Amino acid sequence: TEQIDHGDDTIDFSAVLAPLTFAITPDTSNSVVSLDGTVLSYPYTIVTVSDGAGNAGPGSPPRAFTVDTLGPGLAIDAAVSTLKAGESTTICFAFTEDPGPSFTWDGLTGDVFVSGGSLSAIAGTGLTRTATFTPAPNTNTGAASITVATGSYTDGAGNPGVGGSSPVILFDTQSPTLSISSDKSTLRSGETAAITFAFTEDPGNTFSWNGSAGDVVVTGGTLSPLSGTGLIRTAVFTPFPNSTALAVIAVQPGSFTDAAGNLGLVAPPLSLTVDTRPANDNNPRILLYDATQIGRAHV
Repeated sequence: TEQIDHGDDTIDFSAVLAPLTFAITPDTSNSVVSLDGTVLSYPYTIVTVSDGAGNAGPGSPPRAFTVDTLGPGLAIDAAVSTLKAGESTTICFAFTEDPGPSFTWDGLTGDVFVSGGSLSAIAGTGLTRTATFTPAPNTNTGAASITVATGSYTDGAGNPGVGGSSPVILFDTQSPTLSISSDKSTLRSGETAAITFAFTEDPGNTFSWNGSAGDVVVTGGTLSPLSGTGLIRTAVFTPFPNSTALAVIAVQPGSFTDAAGNLGLVAPPLSLTVDTRPANDNNPRILLYDATQIGRAHV
């Protein structure tokens, strides 16, 4: 079997059929062979040759020629197309021909270009190779891709391979955060405070409070149901009567998420000073007595 690669457009068989020579030009369709201008189907042909004077020679026995003029192809795919914090996905490199050791990636260098994260070292042999992609941390609305350039690998015949790119992988690895504020820091009897919950990303319906149950922890008073949507939610806090206890409004970490499913982070709880005692308790009077007058009769 003779191996004819793309670009090797002349084969000299003079060593076998001395002193006769002929040329074979492989067709790029990889399905036919052109012999001295005559198109012949491969892989089996009977070759008739002649010398320089035009004297015909005997026909050769059937010869098998393996013609490979096509570069190998590559498809790159990801197991999932969206990722959040703590997640990764398997990347599959599927070749039409085995690239052998000409295709490499050790996790840092090689034939792969990675954007938006990191890719583990390649595993596997033959037509299918795999690796694990991990998105960049603390990134909101990120986009990643894995690319192999044309000509960066070859098939067994040495034909340069066709490049490929993965579908875009969208990722959000940034946890949403919440801050809690009040329009008042101190409350007296009859007063209320407007409480604001400000998010860096919309928690959607993962954050709730109906006035008695939900994602808010309230001490020292009551909190009305939440109002608003999107990044800002509000409620009204009313302190307990006849109390000097510190009021606290808190949200537990992880009790809400962003649209990607990342667990939320929360700032420290909000504390409010409360004094809702009645006025006579707020301002006690001191009575002074003249001891010399106690028990003395008045005339």
